[in-house]
Amino acid sequence: PVPIDNIVGLVRGSDPALAGEYMVLGAHYDHIGVDGWGRVGCGADDNGSGSSGLIELAEAFALAKPARSVLFAWFSAEEDGLLGSAEFCENPPVPMSAIVAMLNVDMIGRCAEDEVYVVGTNANPEFEDVLKEAKKLKPTGLKKVHTDKAQDLWERSDQYNFDQKNVP
Repeated sequence: PVPIDNIVGLVRGSDPALAGEYMVLGAHYDHIGVDGWGRVGCGADDNGSGSSGLIELAEAFALAKPARSVLFAWFSAEEDGLLGSAEFCENPPVPMSAIVAMLNVDMIGRCAEDEVYVVGTNANPEFEDVLKEAKKLKPTGLKKVHTDKAQDLWERSDQYNFDQKNVP
């Protein structure tokens, strides 16, 4: 056992009416390492890619000055049972009632460069509408957004603990 911490950063919202609401953008920074048979897990994708992507998002949001506040959370011990996000949800840095949504960034290096898998639309059907609106924004180069695959991963990553607290 090694004590490890979550890492959390904040970009305060620019709209006084919405600054007290928080969006959580998260990624886990651990990986499975080497298993009992000597096989090395692909930590660069799971989840070095998500952790690095989250740094880029934090920089972009800091420049964009979002209306709502954004918490950027790098969770520990996702691979050991979602322990870091469970701790965050039990002892959040802001009231849980002020967290309006959570978006988890996990394994973003997995797909082809012009596709992405979005898991969670089964649990949060309104997210389909958010994705449709996002597609109208500045072109991203994405050709495929899969929302019908990999749903078996829903309970296996950090967004699940937020879902259990009724945070979409």
